Amino acid sequence: MNVLITFPPVPARDLSDEALVMEAEIEGYLVKRIHINEGASVEIMYEHCFNMLHPEIKARLTETQTTVSEFSGERVKPLGKIELDVCFGGAGRCRRAMMRFTVISAPSPYNIILGRPALKQLRAIPSTIHGMMKFPTRWGIATVLSQAPTILECRREEKKQAREKKKDPVEEMEPMESLSLTELVLVNPAYPEQLVKIGKNLSPEGSTQLKNLLRKKQRRIRLGTSIHDWST
Repeated sequence: MNVLITFPPVPARDLSDEALVMEAEIEGYLVKRIHINEGASVEIMYEHCFNMLHPEIKARLTETQTTVSEFSGERVKPLGKIELDVCFGGAGRCRRAMMRFTVISAPSPYNIILGRPALKQLRAIPSTIHGMMKFPTRWGIATVLSQAPTILECRREEKKQAREKKKDPVEEMEPMESLSLTELVLVNPAYPEQLVKIGKNLSPEGSTQLKNLLRKKQRRIRLGTSIHDWST
């Protein structure tokens, strides 16, 4: 299939800078929101897409020791790898291949990221400015167009995820924070291991008066444990 692949001229006003987002048949499923990314060195399937597959297909997932770098540069440990039958094209011109996907758990507006290995398998040439991808088949050159409605859907999903990410998590008080609200006071030098715990919410004058009172009355206080709670 050594055939020439050409792209038509496009007026400057019609040049596209949108991401290439397409659809394909994967194991009998029509999967949309597939991002064609020539910068990716592996094929990525996101967990929300993987979970839509039949249990018998998901059972083919195998372990992997590799990690994947997201667009942000953060390293992610994949859930595993899986080989799936993928078919791009239609109308009598299609190309089928077994592709290995790395499944990761991460938010994404896409279902799949198709990288360089898959493009090599398909012998495909993507063109962002044309908004299309071409590859040879036994019946001639197939042309797959980027899906404009799907691109808009991805934008909405991306904005939704960005809003959710900006929400501040509910701050919970750590155990050490609760301890910081009290103060341990030595009232009897003869028993340094026996301390009295008083609250820090007292005024400076009140705290001083309470400490003096405890020291004066230390002989009358029966210290039965190491720490006694005098918090108010």
